[in-house]
Amino acid sequence: MSRPRRGIASFTIGRTGGAGASVRMAWMLLAMALAAAVWLGAPGPVHAQASGGWSPIEESGDARGAPAPGAPAAPPPAASREGGASPAAPSGEGTAVRFHALLVRGGAPVTSGLVWRVYEPRPGPDGRYRLLATHKSATPLLRLAPGDYLVVATLGRAYVVRKITVRAGPAMQEEFVLNAGGLRLRAMMANGDPIPARNVTYDIYSDERDQFGKRKKVLSGLRSSGVIRLNSGIYHVVSTYGDANAVVEADVTVEAGKLTEASVYHAAGRVTFKLVARPRDRP
Repeated sequence: MSRPRRGIASFTIGRTGGAGASVRMAWMLLAMALAAAVWLGAPGPVHAQASGGWSPIEESGDARGAPAPGAPAAPPPAASREGGASPAAPSGEGTAVRFHALLVRGGAPVTSGLVWRVYEPRPGPDGRYRLLATHKSATPLLRLAPGDYLVVATLGRAYVVRKITVRAGPAMQEEFVLNAGGLRLRAMMANGDPIPARNVTYDIYSDERDQFGKRKKVLSGLRSSGVIRLNSGIYHVVSTYGDANAVVEADVTVEAGKLTEASVYHAAGRVTFKLVARPRDRP
């Protein structure tokens, strides 16, 4: 008898030989096909609580998906240059511009995790915005020639896009308000027992819908239990326990400057199929 594995049915077969072996093999393949439905579940409640004074020092590892809602679409990168002066002005020339970002207006500056991108203000003939510079320090200092620029400040999946105008003269300070918060998700069984993070995946959608009524996906296939940085707003969370139909859906509100901790409760269980050659072989 093979050793049971998650998502694969366990089975028992008799001795091989002749047509009987072919029949047993067919039953074995059928059992493995049925294993796709080994997770049974029903939607359960979601409990969310927001706490203030959040410091954005951690983020989940898998952050794939569409941009967060509440901000215009970031221009696509066409070129990249890390650190140093912007190519818009030779080194030592131009106007010195210092960037800094806040989670909320009037809050403390963000000190880590920021990525800054500076673009030309208008797209080129190909419809793409030319990327002039990329900086990963919290408060970068750039020298820019007088003119307009499009600046994108990103913190995790939260971001803000602003057009700035640089003028010749003294140094400038540019403040960017992200209006961002944190979201931490954890999955629980209906009885309150925690579910291992490796057994649960999350898909996060914005509250906005397109003309076809579909939500925009922000993150997909997330497994980490860390903090996800998002723009403030309402998000639709889909939690999948296992690899079949144990799914819970709920709306969660992320508040700017706060950490929202949401517990998702699954009323679910795991089923293991076992194929036997004869009725008396049943456990």
